[in-house]
Amino acid sequence: MDQPKILLKWQALEFDKREKTILWDIGVVFFAFLFVLWGLLKSDVTLVAAALFGGIAFWLLGKKEPGVITFALREDGVQMGHLLYRYANMESFWILKDGDTTCELILHTNHFLNPLVHINLGNEDEEKIRKIVANSLKQKEEPHPLTHVLAKLFHY
Repeated sequence: MDQPKILLKWQALEFDKREKTILWDIGVVFFAFLFVLWGLLKSDVTLVAAALFGGIAFWLLGKKEPGVITFALREDGVQMGHLLYRYANMESFWILKDGDTTCELILHTNHFLNPLVHINLGNEDEEKIRKIVANSLKQKEEPHPLTHVLAKLFHY
């Protein structure tokens, strides 16, 4: 069986890192502390443990440095590292330009748990990518999901 043809390949950061101020750290500690306090008042050890582990995990994820990933537009789908998102399992796409620096290809998939896949375009030409993907998917802009809005709000 022949390997599908790669139409375009590039490397980019897995996500755009935003510098966080000390206020972000204080906010994470504050909310974790509130949940720990709530758990102690309710005598709920599970809530206390979840608040501690959740606060630590949220803080560590916020400090994570982005890795460099190889992306590829193929005849049969979009490859992100070793993952392949097949066009057959997608509904639509759109390209989101957020300011002067961030440009993402957003794929609307049929997956229940992860319906929107965000792919950093790095320095690639967004029009070239739009033309290639439009040959296989319809372009349809959709409202930002709540998680995306919250991530921007908290500079995640």
